[in-house]
Amino acid sequence: MSWITDAKMVAAVSNAGGMGVLGPNAGAKFEGSKKISTKERLRNKLRKIKSLTDKPFAVIFSLQKRGRMIRTHKPF
Repeated sequence: MSWITDAKMVAAVSNAGGMGVLGPNAGAKFEGSKKISTKERLRNKLRKIKSLTDKPFAVIFSLQKRGRMIRTHKPF
């Protein structure tokens, strides 16, 4: 659901009594015809959610080094 979740969906779920969750890849990589960074896109989505609901919601952050996955366990 990470790719299709947007501010309206998160706010709607929260307003309905559920836990709306915004994923790290929420929405498209472009807003209109302009390419936008992940940081700026998330900032815009958070502002939009806060304008649509006063209920709690969650945000998922992905922590990894650029270009490399972080291993949390050793393979067998």
